[in-house]
Amino acid sequence: MSYLDPPRLTFVGNFFANVPTLNNFPPYFNPDYPGFGQSGGDWNTNGDCLFQFRNCTVRGATNKDGVNSIDPAVDPVIGKQVTSSPMGPNTIPGMLGGGKLVDLDVDQRRVTGLFGVPISVVLSDNTWVSGTLQSCNMRDFWGANAATSTGAAPMSGVFQSVLRDLQWQGDLSGSPYLTLLKSIADQNGNQISIKMILDNFIINPSDPPNNLVGRVVGVIGPYYVGEPRQFVAERRLTKTFCNPPTLPSYLPPSPPEPDQPVTPTVPDPEKKPKPIKVNPAMFWQAPCRVDSQRKKLIVDMGNSVQFQTTGGESVVNQMWAAIIRAEADHQKGDLQPKLLSTYLDCSKLAYETTGRISEVSLSDDDLELLKDHRLSLLTPDAPTGPDSDRIPPEIPVPPQNPWPVLAEERDGRFVDIDDWIMRLNPGESSSVDLYARRFGKPLAGERLSFTPIDIPSTFVSINIPMNALAGDFPFFVTTDANGHAVVTVTVQKGPIKGLPPSREKVFSQLYQLGDLTGWQSWGQVGPPVPPYLLAWQDFPVDCRCGALSVVVYNEGPSIPNPTWNDVRPMFAHYARMFPAMREMIDLSSEQMVRAYAARISEVIQKPFDDPYYMPATRDLSASHRKLMLDYLQSVISE
Repeated sequence: MSYLDPPRLTFVGNFFANVPTLNNFPPYFNPDYPGFGQSGGDWNTNGDCLFQFRNCTVRGATNKDGVNSIDPAVDPVIGKQVTSSPMGPNTIPGMLGGGKLVDLDVDQRRVTGLFGVPISVVLSDNTWVSGTLQSCNMRDFWGANAATSTGAAPMSGVFQSVLRDLQWQGDLSGSPYLTLLKSIADQNGNQISIKMILDNFIINPSDPPNNLVGRVVGVIGPYYVGEPRQFVAERRLTKTFCNPPTLPSYLPPSPPEPDQPVTPTVPDPEKKPKPIKVNPAMFWQAPCRVDSQRKKLIVDMGNSVQFQTTGGESVVNQMWAAIIRAEADHQKGDLQPKLLSTYLDCSKLAYETTGRISEVSLSDDDLELLKDHRLSLLTPDAPTGPDSDRIPPEIPVPPQNPWPVLAEERDGRFVDIDDWIMRLNPGESSSVDLYARRFGKPLAGERLSFTPIDIPSTFVSINIPMNALAGDFPFFVTTDANGHAVVTVTVQKGPIKGLPPSREKVFSQLYQLGDLTGWQSWGQVGPPVPPYLLAWQDFPVDCRCGALSVVVYNEGPSIPNPTWNDVRPMFAHYARMFPAMREMIDLSSEQMVRAYAARISEVIQKPFDDPYYMPATRDLSASHRKLMLDYLQSVISE
């Protein structure tokens, strides 16, 4: 199941993200706004959306049996470069080429997409594998990846997708990892799975070499046709203050000796437990799966355990997995949670050599229990912190015992959407795939609702007007026997009537759809807090809130035989909002636009996920594009 299955390769290095920021502030979309360029949100005026890897190398390779190595003698791919440069004879270097990092919308800036990133694993000049990242969107944004840090440095996010159109160059037989990976890719559409965590992003213009640079930790593994590309549709562990376990679990004081039984201690039931202060900010969601054939539990804690400082050590180095007993077990007097055999390595070293992906051996009894029992992750020491008052008082926490910080939803359910972003024009429709699971298996016949999700903010006016979307709300989908459903959204024809003033000049509207306090909460898709603890001030309103985000572009008038005066406002908008373009062409100049008409026409007609597509911000409406193309064609035909 995607990168969680062996063989896996882990690479570590830096990324460079030259994000533009003038479009962070809705009033800037108004050309007459008097305070243009004076907002504190504009910290990188000349950004061009470029995304690149820097100094990335393979740090570990996991073989078919799940054994990881950091020794190049075991596999020569270890220590080799991973680049964001295309390989092969038909590569086109250029200032506008390379991958692009693009925010979805001015009101949802932490919903960020990657487009057209070439990724190569290079053994030598003549031996490599190279592909293009299929466009994908950031998930599991976390504002507290590091406990002590400032600015953007403590933030992290996950991108998961596939590398497609792979080229396998040279003799790869010397690398057991690449040989096995290629054999799997050959049977699955010549594509492989990749997951990247971006964190430690530094904004420091006074230090140019390190400005706009962060850390990337990536894992590359097999992809199997039929599974989602952008998330693991199996099991998901979420913060327990959202889904508190029915029974706390306990750990031995140290890892057990081999072949020695583990006997957790159960506290005196007559003794009232004292509350333990727990800081929920120390832990985040974790995907996992049960591999019944290999008898392994595979847990990805890459973006789940906080670091003490930016780039520092983990707040905990070990965690334990346990199976939580069900109510039926309690009635039989079986109260003890089932502690699994091996601890999970959460250390910084594990982060940089395995992506913090751990495998735990399972017995036949474990496999049988996991068919209908929940998983939980436990810390060896109970953390403390200022957010302890957010722990619901009904959770019993014995003193001086570890805290179950992550667990599956009470009924083992998890639902999410694969490609959860839509960009639509009036009259258009789009469909996306939804997957529902219960204890890692398809959840059939589940009726799921979609309703507008409003953000309580004086700065954001989304979901207005709702009649721009066709149909009634809420609407529902029901999963089939494979736990799959198709979600379709259709936009009404014609211009959007009734846009809020803040969105008129943006010339589009953002709609967030889902069920925030219902099925989204099962896997914490959106703000990771239950209804009784919902605190929007602790969750950025421009992150993923709805399970589905839809941007609807407005429609302008159709103008036959447009002149420069008709298209000037559109070209001038990009010249003003993205001044980096002026290094190549001043789009506010009629003379320049006419001189480069053929080239401009070419790039705004490229495929949407092409790295050379313009505008790089991917926010041009269909009606404005047509008007610009009609004008450019008239110039070319002169």
